[in-house]
Amino acid sequence: MAFDPPLHPVVAAVTARIAGRSAPSRGAYLAQSEAARVKGVRRGALSCTNLAHGFAAFPASDKLLLRQQRQPSLAIVSSYNDVLSAHQPFERFPRVIKEAARGVGAVAQFAGGTPAMCDGVTQGQPGMELSLFSRDTIAMATAVALSHNLFDAALCLGICDKIVPGLLIGALHFGHLPTIMVPGGPMTSGLGNQEKAAIRQRYAQGLVSREELLEGEALTREAVRCALSITARQRFMPIGRLVDERCIVNAMVALLATGGSTNHLIHWVAVARAAGILIDWTDFSDLSAAV
Repeated sequence: MAFDPPLHPVVAAVTARIAGRSAPSRGAYLAQSEAARVKGVRRGALSCTNLAHGFAAFPASDKLLLRQQRQPSLAIVSSYNDVLSAHQPFERFPRVIKEAARGVGAVAQFAGGTPAMCDGVTQGQPGMELSLFSRDTIAMATAVALSHNLFDAALCLGICDKIVPGLLIGALHFGHLPTIMVPGGPMTSGLGNQEKAAIRQRYAQGLVSREELLEGEALTREAVRCALSITARQRFMPIGRLVDERCIVNAMVALLATGGSTNHLIHWVAVARAAGILIDWTDFSDLSAAV
């Protein structure tokens, strides 16, 4: 017999308070998302010229599937670049995703890329001043990628502070679509945390060279397999309904419980607002006292 533990009274009270405060904006957001869902993907309403531009570079077999209007089309939005070591698996993900989509009779397109900054590179440098601002640029780039009105679902490829919130904010502007956030998988340097910490300490004492320090910090890519399943049965929870008041409160509690990035205090306010949900510092404070 399943047992559901009672919800903590503070968590329940904060969730109810957020829901009440957000009722008008959340209602407007859901109405907008529902209107977009009812319209559906507008490939069929696009002119021949629009469609021709949309899949001009596709292989003939993929063009045929899109013309028939019966198989889903998946958007790939990626924040890959060569600077972020954590993003290296994303270099090959689009090819893997496209092959997986074809394997189930669907189509995937690389809809667009977003910028992505590495704080490890820019810390202490002038570029660091752009770090938090880049989130909104990522959100806009995600929305631009999804705005072509060709897609039934989306995969957003990204890791790290600012990048994932930006992808999520952009995706929430298309809240009627099912959307999956795809991380890059685990990475290891072959050295345990204790050994890496010891190398840093020895470097600070002048006992090891800079080259040895960099070797200790090096990251190697793990093989990542991405399995994609697309169905035309329309049995899914669109991202706009998935990210509700309970989801946001869960994220706030997780952040407070782990002592995660203080930047996420800012990011969750923005992510929630993108879904029509209003949270403030009082909510964080009350939850913090109970976590």
